[in-house]
Amino acid sequence: MLLDRQLKAGGWNYGNAEVFGQPLRSFPDTTGLALAALAGHTAPAAVEHSIGYLENEARRLRTPWSLGWALLGLAAWGKRPGDADAWIVETLEQQTRFGRYDANSLAVLLTASAARSGLRRGTPERRL
Repeated sequence: MLLDRQLKAGGWNYGNAEVFGQPLRSFPDTTGLALAALAGHTAPAAVEHSIGYLENEARRLRTPWSLGWALLGLAAWGKRPGDADAWIVETLEQQTRFGRYDANSLAVLLTASAARSGLRRGTPERRL
């Protein structure tokens, strides 16, 4: 079902791929979540457009929820960006300007910081 909801240009949103014949817009958080869920369950070729979309989007993301899910999704496919740690620090520093982030957003961002290979199941040392 997840692959069926993938947008043709890559990525996912919160529902169908199109409405009234019009393609919908992808979102980084839902794309990261879907990629994290599909890792190890589908061929890389089936999601390569979505990985590419997320690689481009992650460079500009500085909100904890979207950046966190983007990094988790990319890490699940071995594509964690080299600048990810710096982006996480920048995102955390924005709290001085915008106020404290909610616990859910911080949890996703900090999990992304620690889960450098994504949220894959495996031996105990690879689990969070």
